[in-house]
Amino acid sequence: DSARSLMNLVMQFRKVCNHPELFERADAVAPFLFSDFGRSGPLNREGDFVQLPYSTRNPIEYTIPRLFLENGGL
Repeated sequence: DSARSLMNLVMQFRKVCNHPELFERADAVAPFLFSDFGRSGPLNREGDFVQLPYSTRNPIEYTIPRLFLENGGL
């Protein structure tokens, strides 16, 4: 019975340690990341949903010549 109880505790610890909302997520930092993503909020939030505003607009802007845009390319 003690082995069964010990195994039950091990399984409960595995569930807790692998839970995605147990720890706060680390914000992504990469040298090729050009857009701003929303920062992780605190886990002790009010309500069922959390608002994370994402802005994935690329700051590198370029114009496509009208010839390629209208005729579908070469």
